[in-house]
Amino acid sequence: MVHQSVSDDSDRMTRLTGCLRLLAIGALFGLSVPLSRLAAEIESHPVGLALWVNMLVGAMCLLIAVCRRSLPIMHARLLRFVCLWGMLGVVGGDVLLFWVVPHLPASTVSIILVCEGFIVYACLLLRGKVRTSRRSLIGLVMGMLGILMLIGNGDTIATAGEPVWILLALSIPAVFAAEDFLICSSMTEDSDFLALTGYSAILGSMMLLPVAWFLNDFIALSWVPSQLEIAIVCIALSSALGTFLMVQLMVNLGALYGSQTGYTITFAGVVWSIVLLGERLSLGTLLALVLLILGLLCVEPVKKVMNDVGGRASWHGFSTRWMGGKAALGTGNNVSDTAGKRVQTDLYQHVNRIQ
Repeated sequence: MVHQSVSDDSDRMTRLTGCLRLLAIGALFGLSVPLSRLAAEIESHPVGLALWVNMLVGAMCLLIAVCRRSLPIMHARLLRFVCLWGMLGVVGGDVLLFWVVPHLPASTVSIILVCEGFIVYACLLLRGKVRTSRRSLIGLVMGMLGILMLIGNGDTIATAGEPVWILLALSIPAVFAAEDFLICSSMTEDSDFLALTGYSAILGSMMLLPVAWFLNDFIALSWVPSQLEIAIVCIALSSALGTFLMVQLMVNLGALYGSQTGYTITFAGVVWSIVLLGERLSLGTLLALVLLILGLLCVEPVKKVMNDVGGRASWHGFSTRWMGGKAALGTGNNVSDTAGKRVQTDLYQHVNRIQ
């Protein structure tokens, strides 16, 4: 009886710790969109902003990896992988984000990014990797209705000027979905996700250098902190810390908790947009958010995947992205506890089965 009581207390503490980490991850990654809007309104240079943010993200992630002594040895295959990752995530996704976000409410962009899960699921459905069910089809329909409601929302159109910006914003989760598939197809079992995130951010920044020079899109930062410098540093810091916490969450508590971060990030992005930017959600935007979240819940086959891997891993939507920082599918090289290794191996084996 005493042992059972101790076990129950331990389980409750684990769940509480997991919930607190989820909230922390959501709060950190959710900051990215409203802060990106603040920075883009001050300096309308999407390439220059993406360059600075990812240089700082890369430096912070690599610094943490060095402190953990988990830097992987670079070889041709790994270099090719992080180059492609940087091209998709930095050159594609982040530049698009800084280009689109000044023209839309930050809360709307945060909601649109939920579509990454729908795009991943639709691609798997077309490739015959997941089974069609009534529930998943209902979820996809609900997601489409949510997007149509966002596009047709009068308040959003009035703010954005043209609904075409919402259609352009939909390309951001599409790029992130392609990034998810790249990560799942190339990530190895012993990869340190935090270090690879740093490498991809640095290499992506290097790819942006000639683009910024050609477009004259460089931004000169001042040593005296202003609103722009503070926004850029906060975006990078929240992304790096969010990625670190995500890795720890996946290692210690498993993919089941990691799969829930998409919802907390979206809600946190909406809340931060209201708090920092004074935005107000119209009824149409609120209904679109509810439809997208409910639809995403319907298309994520969590129970099936948990059965496939003995209940340890769950469907992750492949990876939850956080604008400038990536949520982890992999874990670190130096995972000392056996449970963390089992979580890592189970998730890795499941991803290979899906592919």
